[in-house]
Amino acid sequence: LINAGKIGGISIVLPPFQLGQAIIMGGPDLPIAGGSVFYFLFDLILLYILAYGYYRLKDTIRRPLGLLVIIISMVYFQYCIFSRRAVAFWRLENFLIYVPIAYFLRFSDGFPKLKNFFLLGFIIFSVEESMVALRMHFLGYGVLYDRVSIAIGATAITSVILEASKLAANEKKSDFIRLLSVYSLGIFALHKYWVLLVNLMFLELFINGFSNQSVNVQIFNLNLDALQLIKVAAEVAFTLLSVYLLGRTPLKKYVS
Repeated sequence: LINAGKIGGISIVLPPFQLGQAIIMGGPDLPIAGGSVFYFLFDLILLYILAYGYYRLKDTIRRPLGLLVIIISMVYFQYCIFSRRAVAFWRLENFLIYVPIAYFLRFSDGFPKLKNFFLLGFIIFSVEESMVALRMHFLGYGVLYDRVSIAIGATAITSVILEASKLAANEKKSDFIRLLSVYSLGIFALHKYWVLLVNLMFLELFINGFSNQSVNVQIFNLNLDALQLIKVAAEVAFTLLSVYLLGRTPLKKYVS
C-alpha cells in the first residue's frame, strides 16, 4: 500500500490498481465510506443487454419467463437470509429480478395499479426479514439488496410514482422531484465522497477536537445519537447541493 498521508489522524492509503476490480466492482474501497459505488456501471451494462434480449422475446415466452425469474429471485433471497448467506452488493443476481419487473411496470397498465398490494408486501416481508435476522443473529452481515422487501419496496415506490404522474400529467412538477429524477445516478455516484468528507470533518471536530461524547435524543421512544443525525443530514444536504450546482455547469452530463 502507498501511504498518502493523514487526515484527521487517519492514514489514507491507495491500494494497488487492479483492472478486474475496477471494471466489476468500480474500483477500490474509499476510506471510512466503504466500497465504491461505481460497480453499478458494470451491472447496468449487463442488465441493459439482458433487458434488450428479454424485450425481444415473444410475449408467450416473455411473460412466463419474467414471472419465473421473479419467483426464483424471491425464493433465493429468502433462502439467503434463512441460511445466513449474504450476497455481495455488486453481484448481478441482486438485480436480475428488476428486468421483468421494469418491463411489467412499463408495458402492463395493470401492474402499477397493484401498488397497494406491493406496499403491503413490503411491510410484511420487512417485518419477516427483521424477525428472522434478529432470531438468527444475522443483523449487520452485509445483507443489502438480496431481500424480497427491497425488491417489492422498489416496485411499490415506482408504481406509486407512475400512478401519480398519470394523475398529474398536466401539473407542474416540483423542482425537488425534478432534481431527484434527473440526477438520481449523480446523487448515487457522489454521495459516498460526501460521506467520507463529512466523516473526516466530524472526526476532527468531535474525536480529535473538543468532544468525543455522543449526545442522545429520544424520537418515538428510540434513543438516537444527535451527532449521527446531524452527520447524515449534512451528507444528504451536501450531496444534493453539489449535484444541483454541477447540473448548472458543463459538467451536467456526468451527473445526469
